[in-house]
Amino acid sequence: MKVHHRASVVKMMHKWIPTYSTLCRQGRESSPLCPQCKSQIETWNHVYSCSDPTAMEYHRTALYSFLSTMAQSGAPIYILTTFEYKLSIVLAIPFQPQFSVISPIQPLTKIRLIEAIRHQNIVGWDNSYVGTHLATGST
Repeated sequence: MKVHHRASVVKMMHKWIPTYSTLCRQGRESSPLCPQCKSQIETWNHVYSCSDPTAMEYHRTALYSFLSTMAQSGAPIYILTTFEYKLSIVLAIPFQPQFSVISPIQPLTKIRLIEAIRHQNIVGWDNSYVGTHLATGST
């Protein structure tokens, strides 16, 4: 990963991104409002959940670009389906499944997938490597 991408990922993971609320507090911006919706203060959480159509389309495009890259890399369909569902919630975009499991999940695979989801739920999907990449627009 290039240095500036790595730095962006670290900033996102530690919630050090320069939101408008942060920049306003530092005197570098005159308003803390989100530049997209212009109706709410742009905080860390708002970056993921802005309801402005432009922001939602950006999140949707980033999510499916990421999932397509994972699919081309041979990621199991179960992982793609789980990421698609969970990250559409985190990114506050309508869930319109493009990846679906056709065959039944094998019992051991199901147990491992449930356990992985449970652990990621504890950590939080917005704090994941995937969530960070979606917010920065890199895959």
